[in-house]
Amino acid sequence: MQQLGRTVEELADRRRHPNQDERLPVLFITVPPSSTPKMLISELARFLGLPALERMNQIQITNAVCELLCEMGTQLVLVDDVHLVDTRSRAGAETSDQLKYLGERIPVTFVYSGIDVETSPLLTGVRGSQLAGRFKIVRNQPLRYGSPADQQIWHDLVHGMDSALRLRRHRPGTLLTHAACLHARTGGAWAASPPSSAKPPS
Repeated sequence: MQQLGRTVEELADRRRHPNQDERLPVLFITVPPSSTPKMLISELARFLGLPALERMNQIQITNAVCELLCEMGTQLVLVDDVHLVDTRSRAGAETSDQLKYLGERIPVTFVYSGIDVETSPLLTGVRGSQLAGRFKIVRNQPLRYGSPADQQIWHDLVHGMDSALRLRRHRPGTLLTHAACLHARTGGAWAASPPSSAKPPS
């Protein structure tokens, strides 16, 4: 998701709109656990840096977010962990409705990601079928490491992660020297952070 956002922002939007720092082409949020519509829209508002959220109701925050996204030329909204939205509960159903409303209100492309989304409560029932009908499901398979082309794709991903690291003593390119080891450890399914039991490559 982050790689997609970076590609859209750096390679597409910045080239078409150079020197327009007020633009925000990509927005990224994570669905909070047991999310309500206000919690979801507040995540968007916090990403945008909107102040005084505690004094605003859900409708006010929603209107402010929609207006600001239009003003800033946002093209892509990435929503992670959507499997946490359970349309069988009242809060989950209302959060699903909020996502649907935002998709109708803002002229941007929404991309959802989550674990086993096809079998998750997000796509069950009437609301779930409506939501499923608005999207194309793309299954993200682990990356392979057999051919030179496969290895190049993996190296590009590792390089992007390496470039994004903000560590005091990090030497750029360090992760790339361990690309093969990282693939062996992860099986080609890159996670944002390793399991607590995992040891770094030596």
